Amino acid sequence: MRSKVIITILIVALCLGVLVGCAPTQPEQPIYYDAEYSQPEQAQKVVLCDNGESEYKVLIPADFDEIEKYASDELRLFIKKATGCELEVVTDEGLIYSENDKYISIGETSLKEHKNITLDFNEYGRDGFVIKCVDNSYVICGGRSYGSLYGVYEFLHRAIGWETYAADEIYYDSVITLEIEKYDISDIPAFASRTGGYFEGRNDPYSCARLRTFSANFDGVFGNDDWCLSGWVHNLYRVMPAEKYNNPKNAEPDHPEWYQGGQLCLSNAELRDEFASRFIEIINNNPSVTNFLISNMDNLTYCQCDNCMWYNREYDNYEGEFDENLECSKRDNTGRSVLQMEFTNYVAKKVWDALADDPKRQSEVKIVYCAYYHSEKAPVKQVNGEYVAIKDERVDCTPFRNVAVMYACINSGFYYELMDGLHNADTKQILDGWRALGVDMYGYVYGNNFNRTAEWFDDFSSVQKNMQYFAEEGGGRWFFTENASGSKQAVSFQILRQYVYSKLQWNPYLDINDLIDEFMLNYYKAGSEKMREYYDYLRLYYDTKFHKKEVDGEITGVLGHIGFEYGAGYHDFNSLLQMNDILTDAAIIVENAGYDEFTTTKLINRIKAESLTVRYYLLSCCQKSIDNQTYVKLVEDFRRDANELEIFSDANKMCDAWISAIEG
Repeated sequence: MRSKVIITILIVALCLGVLVGCAPTQPEQPIYYDAEYSQPEQAQKVVLCDNGESEYKVLIPADFDEIEKYASDELRLFIKKATGCELEVVTDEGLIYSENDKYISIGETSLKEHKNITLDFNEYGRDGFVIKCVDNSYVICGGRSYGSLYGVYEFLHRAIGWETYAADEIYYDSVITLEIEKYDISDIPAFASRTGGYFEGRNDPYSCARLRTFSANFDGVFGNDDWCLSGWVHNLYRVMPAEKYNNPKNAEPDHPEWYQGGQLCLSNAELRDEFASRFIEIINNNPSVTNFLISNMDNLTYCQCDNCMWYNREYDNYEGEFDENLECSKRDNTGRSVLQMEFTNYVAKKVWDALADDPKRQSEVKIVYCAYYHSEKAPVKQVNGEYVAIKDERVDCTPFRNVAVMYACINSGFYYELMDGLHNADTKQILDGWRALGVDMYGYVYGNNFNRTAEWFDDFSSVQKNMQYFAEEGGGRWFFTENASGSKQAVSFQILRQYVYSKLQWNPYLDINDLIDEFMLNYYKAGSEKMREYYDYLRLYYDTKFHKKEVDGEITGVLGHIGFEYGAGYHDFNSLLQMNDILTDAAIIVENAGYDEFTTTKLINRIKAESLTVRYYLLSCCQKSIDNQTYVKLVEDFRRDANELEIFSDANKMCDAWISAIEG
């Protein structure tokens, strides 16, 4: 009987109206990025706004670009929200400056030049920035316009405590008189390019910008313009479309031999030339893009013509005779990496030669080898205990000067860090092999299991170490966290991940527990203590279960594809009810906190979203502990909430299966 009562309490509590209670706790000052900060011992201050008035103007270039204009709009928007003061915006056309001017200059203005402020792009890159107070003016500028925007967000943080936790949760102080210090700040992100694959990261590029990351959809002004918009992952067929090259109806001869096993025949000389030609065309059509990926299609097969299979026979590290009958995924496949590196080098050299007349462009374009599935192993061999590139009279796997490698760690277990030699032994060996080649490594990791998005996924103990590895050993070029599959988000604290990941991508040495506390306080507000309690309980519960199974020998070695799966043996009814109790308490506290109806509903929905994981486990693992009538109601409540909150793209399918199971 207790099970039905407790579960019903949660659902009722999550749907209640507003109750009157105590006032919510005021959030503390947020944690921010680790900018280099310099100010006099006796900090001088200026009055930016007072009673809705200001002597300051926002200055942008006369030939401003879209991002500089957006940065000025963001500055004015949040200063007005915080103080009621609407700053005037002017351009620098024809302006003559004096020491008494009061400007907040954004981007490539003539004031920046007048004050002799210069930024070396090689140091600051696209996203690094400086803020300098010179005389009475503030100059905010970046290596490029994105850096200027991030500088504006830093300025807002220091002026009004501004911080973004989610698209619908932005904190700032409200003041009548706004005083700010005179200071110099510079900051450069740990990763030159940062992207999140979480739901908002795919669908809200402006929220991404406020988190100092880029949209995973790679589209629009806040899409990741470091990457080719027309050639993201699994792109071989996009570069070489089958309808163009493998269509008998075409006037030109078709090439069925180019398309084998769901991949391209990378050993075909004619295809290589056409691919390189097409690739150069794509590069020329995307002059602002610097990274162009060569990525095998998303399957476990490959071309097995005699020429392609020669690489497997010659370079796979097998014992005894090579087995022609093995499935592609069962082979060692070092030879397949040799073939793909040889192919990538061939294209990269063609690109290098094609850009010879533009040395700057030639030096910045990277041809990125995708290490994924059968191409993930480095094309190396061991000599005297050291990894060296495979090189002989037929092949040379030394990456060409404009080649980088993106390692998509799909066969890793993310409960442990990637360099854990016991639990991620294969991954560590792969990373060691690539690092021995001295190539820039781009990190592509996973933040949920695509096949089990409803379940708990714990990478909170490993993600920081993984970022530090790619920042230090990989060259700090790019880090991507793939968190959601399909058009709808998954749960398991995805919005928390979005916030924490974005912070760590900028500086992977921030205290992750402080970041989590900061998020909980501002995102769940009055319910923050209970939500932190739930988060800690969830982690401790599954950690304990997991390690007991390790000690008992039920789990050994590598954790496997994408992430560890917590099967039915991990869940017991009473523990799930305890988790449910914590979430119920969080909802009740929010209901009694005295918020307005809009805020209460928003916070309740946030708790309800996290409750779906517990409810999923109750419905999928504990059906025998719940009577059928209650069970059906809980399934339909789950279906309603998941669909209303746009969580789980396969919610209806799951619910139909649960109902069928008890009806059958």
